Amino acid sequence: MRRIRELMTADPVWIASSADLLEAVRLMREHDIGGLPVCDSAGRVVGMISDRTVLMAWPRSGLRRARHLTVGSLVDGNPVTVSPDEYASWALELMSAHRARRLPVVEGGRLVGILTQTDLARTMPVDDMGRLLFDLATTQSRETRGI
Repeated sequence: MRRIRELMTADPVWIASSADLLEAVRLMREHDIGGLPVCDSAGRVVGMISDRTVLMAWPRSGLRRARHLTVGSLVDGNPVTVSPDEYASWALELMSAHRARRLPVVEGGRLVGILTQTDLARTMPVDDMGRLLFDLATTQSRETRGI
């Protein structure tokens, strides 16, 4: 079984919790990614912001307000993270349980990587990936459940 360290993208693009919504859009577009780890001023991961989160926040904020809406205000402060030394199967379980498409990889309290479902798809058995995709498609989202 492979470890997360072998599969993750090291030194991922991230965004400061104090950054505005427009900066999140810019970074996602520039790097062609669907989500960003959100870090506080001490470099600790405080959440993940996804393209979906941005889209859901945008109508409420409008373009002018988007410049004043911080990404930190859009995350719950309780991110689901993994260690680089954990097994990929554990990441798969977390992704299924939390309907996450990507997980920040944290070591010593600091962001060291990002693990995506695509990273797992390259190495996991087809049955395991099928279960993850089914869970992502059918389970209520964290927002819907009020988590």
